[in-house]
Amino acid sequence: MKNDKSSKIIPFYGGLKPELFEIERRCMDRDGKVIKYLDSFLPDGIVLDVGAGNGYTAEKLIRENRLVIPMEPDEKMIDLSKDMIWSNGVAQSIPFHSNTFDAVYSTWAFFSMVSLILMKE
Repeated sequence: MKNDKSSKIIPFYGGLKPELFEIERRCMDRDGKVIKYLDSFLPDGIVLDVGAGNGYTAEKLIRENRLVIPMEPDEKMIDLSKDMIWSNGVAQSIPFHSNTFDAVYSTWAFFSMVSLILMKE
């Protein structure tokens, strides 16, 4: 994908501008309702977070009996300072065998999968 001003596609900015990503992430679930729902719905066991971004949601959902593995395609988004087992991959080709996980979820990941087209004035 071209990453210049002549391109009509806006590239995902999260890895290059983490401060903007953080603003967006905080606005998406201000009251924590999505995390509360996922926490009550997800089973114990091994869970995959597809398009995990910086791992914020995965980190919130880890429990004594639940391991959440954040999978993120943008290597710049992977926050290795967080004590989690990270995977670098995309939803279209999950790099694990079938039946590896007890559950899989994705929250805001599909923003980056849908290209935003600049509108002509």
